Order: sequence, then structure tokens, then C-alpha cells
Amino acid sequence: MDNTLTTTYTFSPDTTQPAQACAVTETMTITVNPLITPTFTQVVAICNGDVLAALPTTSNNNVIGTWSPAINNTLTTTYTFSPDTTQPGQACVVNQTMEITVNPLITPTFTQVAAICNGESLTVLPTTSNNGVTGTWSPAMDNTATTIYTFTPDTTQTGQACAVNETMTITVNPLITPTFTRVDPICNGETLTALPTTSNNNITGTWSPVMDNTATTIYTFTPNASETCAINQTMTIKVNPLITPTFTQVVAICNGDVLAALPTTSNNNVIGTWSPAINNTLTSTYTFSPDTTQPGQACAVNETMEITVNPLITPTFTQVAAICNGESLTVLPTTSNNGVTGTWSPAMDNTLTTTYTFSPDGSETCAVNETMTITVNPLITPTFTQVAAICNGESLAVLPPTSNNGVTGTWSPAMDNMLTTTYTFSPDALETCAVNETMTITVNPLITPTFTKVDPICNGETLIALPTTSNNNVIGTWSPAMDNTLTTTYTFLPDTTQPGQACAVNQTMEISVNPLITPTFTQVAAICNGDVLAALPTTSNNNVIGTWSPAMDNTATTIYTFTPDTTQPGQACAVTETMTITVNPITPIFAQVAAICNGETLDALPTSSDNNITGTWSPVMDNTLTTTYTFSPDTTQPAQACAVTETMTITVNSLITATFTQVAAICNGETLIALPTTSNNNVIGTWSPAMDNTLTTTYTFSPDTTQPGQACAVTETMTITVNPLITPIFAQVAAICNGEA
Repeated sequence: MDNTLTTTYTFSPDTTQPAQACAVTETMTITVNPLITPTFTQVVAICNGDVLAALPTTSNNNVIGTWSPAINNTLTTTYTFSPDTTQPGQACVVNQTMEITVNPLITPTFTQVAAICNGESLTVLPTTSNNGVTGTWSPAMDNTATTIYTFTPDTTQTGQACAVNETMTITVNPLITPTFTRVDPICNGETLTALPTTSNNNITGTWSPVMDNTATTIYTFTPNASETCAINQTMTIKVNPLITPTFTQVVAICNGDVLAALPTTSNNNVIGTWSPAINNTLTSTYTFSPDTTQPGQACAVNETMEITVNPLITPTFTQVAAICNGESLTVLPTTSNNGVTGTWSPAMDNTLTTTYTFSPDGSETCAVNETMTITVNPLITPTFTQVAAICNGESLAVLPPTSNNGVTGTWSPAMDNMLTTTYTFSPDALETCAVNETMTITVNPLITPTFTKVDPICNGETLIALPTTSNNNVIGTWSPAMDNTLTTTYTFLPDTTQPGQACAVNQTMEISVNPLITPTFTQVAAICNGDVLAALPTTSNNNVIGTWSPAMDNTATTIYTFTPDTTQPGQACAVTETMTITVNPITPIFAQVAAICNGETLDALPTSSDNNITGTWSPVMDNTLTTTYTFSPDTTQPAQACAVTETMTITVNSLITATFTQVAAICNGETLIALPTTSNNNVIGTWSPAMDNTLTTTYTFSPDTTQPGQACAVTETMTITVNPLITPIFAQVAAICNGEA
């Protein structure tokens, strides 16, 4: 082969090869075209971000194509031109490249000028940047207003073609005057709060001189050094002198005398109010509070005045003790215990309680009238509630030492709850005018109900209700409710509302309930079917004598019942008892496993029989060979001591492979006879897919496993070859470019 020159090649078939006897020679011409290189005018370098026109899609020598990657005006890039080889005459055109240089922008850098205060000196900005770019600034420098200045590079200078403008803002801060809330004038000595060290517009600083609440003073605020552009500020705080109101003193009065309101304007013309309210019953100190809202009174101070109120004098006398109606009554004294003289009215009376009035003489200043009531008591008979009759020995409360009408005294003789007695009440000596009184208390004899004793019973036996009328005819009720399960003491409560039963007393009766006796026996262990079974004992472990039923049986699990002999001493309350003796089954039972085909899945045999005997099988399961397996019961398990081994044979049938005579290969389109549905070894079944005489096909024979003896027959395949008709064919080799492989 020659990849540099157009050439014609000849194919000669090998007619000695099978099925090639009729093949003929064939020729092919392969064209080799020369290579073409596109040419373009070089694009000049640009600055980062400059406009960059799209590259031409037709070369200077008329080659059409596309460029990649996309045009980028921010980065030096090599672009590749890919010719469109589908265009006429461009099949052998090769790629071309072009690098376009993108120069980076140069940003001048300057040291930022610090902010200044309005009017401060401002130095001219430098005409050469920190990174060596030369140019000019605009507008002119201004030290009175914050301004943005623009630096314009001189792009005619070497290396500055891509230099860009830069700006700098120079801040000019205004002068700041601290502002404060004006402090109102104060009165001499009034509290004066320290002035704030931060102004209303947030300037921090200090005040001088020291605060003075006794004299009007001008204070100066000096801003802290950190408060750029802030200036000093002053504040004058006025201090006014104090004013004391003056009043004429009010003379002392007697308690209750008229007391005129105090004047609301002082002798020196200060207006205000007095507190508390005027009180003509008590010496009080009153406070005058100036009205500081009145002109010229802002610094007026409070003033006080004490007005003396002399107390009234109440004559005091020794109270005359109460007398009994008709007793002697002495004349009252005309001079009180506290020396006040006067007279009494009305005249003395020893038959009636009377209130007498003492009137002081006119010379007794502030002395007032006084009264005294002298009580004349009537004669008093003590009254008591009669005590009801009691039963002999019943509690008898002590008689009250105070009568229903409030007379106190003592009773005699001592209380006696065994005998009817008359008691006498003697009033205390202090119970003036009270007389003696008597009371008789009746004591009745007790009645005790009698009953016939109930015999003991066994737990659960019928227990007849106790009689509600005693043998001696006392009517009543029993408690608690009857209980035939527990020895109980019952109490009879007489109905004391019945005639003649008021003094009947409670009675008790204990009814014994003997506990049931349950015979106890040692459980007989389970036996194997047919083992010897000894007769059960006729005396229990707790010595109860009796008999068992039914007769002993060593072939079936049986419940036996023990019946105590209740005629034996101490066995009257013995109850029946049962014992179950287990007779265990012998042979494990399993469902027979059906026959399988060789290799078919064979599930593990169950380790618990249908009749619940657990154990293990041996040997290991084998799905390729008919095998007899042995089940060995686990005789250590409960109720399995008598279980015996069991066997099961599982049949494994061999596989049957259908055999057929191979069908010979045919040519495409030749007749193809249907395959037989019975194999050479007599297996019946069907073939799939349908017969095809145009294509080599593998056919599958599926045995009918429902036919007798075919349960283990397996599928079989046969491939029938269909050979195609042969014509020599070659793919035309496309034209190549000079030098291509």
C-alpha cells in the first residue's frame, strides 16, 4: 500500500477454499490528495477588556472553517482554526493556530490621604503613583469639603498604554459643637447631678470646674482628644437662695375647742398649704408647704408650727359594787379620785339599777361630766336540764358547775352511777343573790341476753343465721355477717328502743370454723407405656387415711382421686385430692417425604415429630441418592424418656435425557423437516421455537413430565446450521490525503 500516491489495487479470490469456487477477481483505486494549510493576518496585541473582533471564518487562501475557543478579550489565548473538510476542495486542509496577546490593565496605586477637619492644611496629591504611573489629578484641592479626586495616567509614556484612571476620596469632616440639655436653676443646697460626659450628639469629654450647688457657676466641656473636630462648649447653672416663711404662733386650746384654719399666706407673703388637716383633739405639728410654682417662691422651704391641745379632764371614782334588791346604799363622794369637785344627781335608790351623773364645779377648767351606774340585782334561782335515767354502771357525766341561767356553784354528794340519788347545787359565794337547787337522777338495773352455743363447723359448711331474740326474750341484731370460712366472734346488739330493753347490754358468741385438710402425696414420676406401676399409698404424707380410684392403669395417662375416711379421728374436715400419672407415648410419627428427581431441592427433615417428640436425623440429607434416614429422639427432654428411633426412606429418581439424531446443515432456503416429538429413547415432548430454514437456530425439546416414567426427564437442545449463499463483497476505501495511514 502507498499513502503518498493515487493507486489501483486488484483482489484475487482463493478458489481452493470451500464455497469459493465461483468467486472472481475485483479492483479498487485509492486516491491520495495533497495537504492545504490556511493562512491568516496576525491580530495585534490589545489591552485587557478592549474590543476584540471575531476572527475571520475564511482564510486569506479561501479556506472555510471555525475558530476555537471563543474570543476572550481578558486573557492572552491561542486560537485554533479547524477547516470544514466537507467543503469542496477542503478534504485535505489542515488546522492552523493564532495567538492573540491581551496585556493586563495597570491600576495606579496611592497612599490614602487621612481625613482632615474643615479648614485644615491639605497637601497637593503626587503626580507619580506608588507603582510608577505618571499623570495628573482633578479637580483642584479643596480643604473645606469632602471631594473625589481623579488621577488620569499619561498613556503616551512608555509602558503606560494600558494604565487606567484611579480615584481617591479625601474626607473633610465638619467642626462639631457638643450639645447638651440645659440644666434648670436650682435652690441653694439642692442636689446637683454631675453633668454628662457624653453630649446629646455623642461627643465624649470632661467638665470643669467641680460641680457647686451653693453658687451660680459657668462650666466648660472639653472634648476628649479622640473626638476629632469637636470644640469646647460652656453651660451656666444658676443657684437661687432659700426663702423661709414666717407665721404668728397659735395659742394652746382645750380638746374639742374651735380651732381656726391656719393662714395660707405667711407674714412674709409666701403662699402655700398646711398639712395635716387641723385637729382640735390632739397636740399636732403642722407643716407649711410653699407653692413653688408661685412667682419668686421656687426656693421657698417648708415651715412647721406645733399647736397644743390640752386633754379634757374626766373625774374618776371608785365603782360602787352591785347590791341585792333592798341592801343599804352609801351616798356618792363630791370630790373625784383625781381631785375634781362637783355634785351628783339623781337621789340614791337601793331598789332599782340607776345611772348617776357627776357635774364638775365651774372652776374646774377642761373637766367634763362623768356617770356611774349602780346595779341593784334581783334574787336568782339556778335552772338546770333534768338528767335522763341511766342504766346501772352506765357513764354518768358530772353535773354542770354553771346553771342554764349562768349561776356557778358546786353539787353534792359525789356522782353515783349505781344508785338513784338526789343532788344539791350550792351557788358560789360570788353568785350574789343566787339560791340553792336540787335534782334527782334515776339508775335502772342491767339486762344480759342469753343464747344456746353453736357447735364448730368445717370451712365452707352451711352456717345458719343466729336468732334475733335471745333465750330471755331480748330482741336485737348480730354483727358481723355470718362467715362459714373463718372462726369469728359475733356481737349481739340489743334494740334498746324495745319496751323494757333500755338497759339490755351487748352479748358475744364465737363460732369455730375448722380449716379443710388437704391430703398431700409425693407425685409419681411419668412411666413408659407398660412399665410397672405400684399401688398409691392409702395414708397421705400428712397422715390422712383414705382410698384411691380408679384402679391403676400402666397403659394410659390417668387422673386418680383420693377420698379421705372422714370417720377417722381429726379427719372430719379432710377433702378429696387428685394425682395425674403420665404414661408416655413411644413411637415418633412423621409425614412421608415424596420421591424427588436427582439434584432436586430436598428440605431438611423436621426435628420435632407430628406427635411433638424432638430429636435429630442421620445421615446428612442427600438429593442424589435414595437414602434411609434414622430419627434419634432426645430422651433427656421432658416426656421423651420412652421415645424410640424411627426411620424414613426418601427415593431419589435418576434424570432421563432425551436423545435425537442430529439434523445435518442446510443452505439458506432449503426444505427443513419438523423435528420428532418422541426421542430415540421414547421420551415424549415438544420443540421450540418454530422451524426456520433461513437462519442457524438452537431448538429446545421440553419433555411432557406428566407422561408415565417421564417425571425426571430433562430438556435437550439441537442446533441446526443454515449456511448463507456467498458473494465476495468489499467496502470501497475512501480517498486519503498524501501521507495518511
